[in-house]
Amino acid sequence: VTIYHFLCSMRTHDNDCIHPVNNPSGSETWYLHRQNWQLKTGDGTTIQLTSLELQFIEMLLGTVGHVVSRDFLLRSLYGRNDEHSGRALDSLVRRLRAKIIAAGKSSPIKTAHAVGYCFSASILMWSSGLASQLLRFTLMSMDPRIFNRANCVRHIWQIC
Repeated sequence: VTIYHFLCSMRTHDNDCIHPVNNPSGSETWYLHRQNWQLKTGDGTTIQLTSLELQFIEMLLGTVGHVVSRDFLLRSLYGRNDEHSGRALDSLVRRLRAKIIAAGKSSPIKTAHAVGYCFSASILMWSSGLASQLLRFTLMSMDPRIFNRANCVRHIWQIC
């Protein structure tokens, strides 16, 4: 039994776990500029984000190639998992994908039907100073199957 399977068995719902999926190699690197609420590509294309879009991307940050459960996203973003919050999440993802496509890029946000969402390209948090270096080091050194990246990101920003 791996640590991942042990931790999954300790949770009330297996859907709370982050599930691995295939990650295409050679994909473009994206950058999340938290202070400016922007998602940027390596070539400089900028997508302005809303508060909820920023929170959604933060939850996918560092879990590239792994699906974050729909239940976790709903409870984290809206505080509940019901029909209304489900439609709100679907609309959020649809609007975010439309912004990315309007910027001339293919959307790295992938859907695992009935499971959740994942970011299928490399993504880094980008900011200036010590907080940025600490965040990049932490995200690179942690196993996404064990740690909740969104809470880690939130915790690091509170510390810094």
